[in-house]
Amino acid sequence: MRTITIFALACLTAPQALLAQAVYTTPAGYVTETIKGNGAFNLIGLTMHEPVVVTGDVTAMTSNSIRDTGIDFNTVLTAGKKYTLTFTNGIQNGAIVEISSWGTSAGLTNNDLFTGVNLATLGVAITDTFIIRPAATLESIFGITNQAGLKPGDILSADIVWIPLDSGGFAKFYYSAGSVFPPVTAGWKNSSGAAAGNQAIIHTDAILIQRRGTTDLTLTLTGNIEAKTTQVFAKAGNFNYVSSIFPAGATLGNSGLQVSLKSGDLLTADIIWLQNPDRSGYSKYFYSAGSVFPPVTAGWKNSSGADASSVTLTSGMIIQRRGLTDITPALTPPSSYAGL
Repeated sequence: MRTITIFALACLTAPQALLAQAVYTTPAGYVTETIKGNGAFNLIGLTMHEPVVVTGDVTAMTSNSIRDTGIDFNTVLTAGKKYTLTFTNGIQNGAIVEISSWGTSAGLTNNDLFTGVNLATLGVAITDTFIIRPAATLESIFGITNQAGLKPGDILSADIVWIPLDSGGFAKFYYSAGSVFPPVTAGWKNSSGAAAGNQAIIHTDAILIQRRGTTDLTLTLTGNIEAKTTQVFAKAGNFNYVSSIFPAGATLGNSGLQVSLKSGDLLTADIIWLQNPDRSGYSKYFYSAGSVFPPVTAGWKNSSGADASSVTLTSGMIIQRRGLTDITPALTPPSSYAGL
């Protein structure tokens, strides 16, 4: 179960006058997610996001770097942290790329960002605008000392956080309470037992929380609301674990996913898998382009072929990409987010 609270003056219907500011700002609040116990795998997406720390304009670029002559990235970004860059207009409106390095540390000027992605091929252009936000981490989501209350232990006994990898599969993480013998320092660990508190979680990804504890937990996620179109990545032939981005009001019908996903029927279309509230399994949905014979109305369908346009998106979902090419479907915000 997911509940949403938006802080005062930051509601989804807030008057435009309250929100018109010279800097990029969005409402803030929190959501709560129920983490089912007794071995359940809980699919969770981050629908509250890290605050934007930079807004900028592309004033020059190379194939894999951009420049904003008005920003000193050596000053505004912190060494050792992972950041993401989101384009907010142009051909790649809503596209997100990870920032590899910046400024003089990357052998560039202090006004440059390096992404490792061929931005020119993507269609990024001078005068495009962008925002930068830090990536969430295990510590920022679950607390430096595991304030979320996940079951501590080791890789065989603790609750496990599964984070999807770009190459496929997952990396596994857990919280150790520490021990004197063998000597183990308390903190977040990867599957090899190394410190991992700063492990980044990109906000377009969904994660799995394997709850080995016997009781259910309530996980509270705080942050800002994303109110603009956001692209997610779906690799061909894969099950892609992605966030639904928006904390409230998102449905299959208003998601915009049908623009990019392969339409068809239950056996041929790209499939959206939404986890059932009790975490016992998933419900499957697809988009049908419709047909005259047999008579089928175009739209979102459930596995029985009934209309599913009003189905609410869970915070995390799986896109089973049956199409032959990788795609970046754009999730569009509900109409109630207009003006935020």
